[in-house]
Amino acid sequence: MHRYNILFILLLVSACVEHKFSFHISPDGSYKVHYSAHGDKMDLQDHDFPMPFGVKWDIHSTMEQIEAESYDYSAHRLFKRNETFPVSFYNGDSIYFESLLKHIAEIKHFNWFFWERYKFEFRFSGRKVKSKYPLVGQFMKDMENPPDGWMQEALIYLLTETLKRTDLEWNTRPII
Repeated sequence: MHRYNILFILLLVSACVEHKFSFHISPDGSYKVHYSAHGDKMDLQDHDFPMPFGVKWDIHSTMEQIEAESYDYSAHRLFKRNETFPVSFYNGDSIYFESLLKHIAEIKHFNWFFWERYKFEFRFSGRKVKSKYPLVGQFMKDMENPPDGWMQEALIYLLTETLKRTDLEWNTRPII
């Protein structure tokens, strides 16, 4: 009975955010990006999926308005021909770059004398959680039957990564 109460609370507390990208590539090779997000305010503002911001983006947001169950955030920007699309919208230094969700886009326009070509590739590069802690992945699939050692595996990985990233003046090999 206790497990069902926890699951019910998690379902009520958890929230989702819908993220959408739209790309419109012009004949001259410039491209317009439209980003939109809809969901819970706290989930929109956390850095699970950083949203575009800055003076180059035309941003419309309902997050600073009245209290509501869900909010909208949209951003538009025109990119020049062959201008690089950002891999991540996060600009801070408090989150390790490898931990960020990356959206890798390659948008190119080639115009030769007899041949014109457009190239568009877009993919999300995840955080590779499944390879970093496979037992945690198994646990998420079947919470009723957690695999032995899933918590130890996650803690060992987190502590090891923390030590690797810590700027220590001495050899950390014996610690790990």
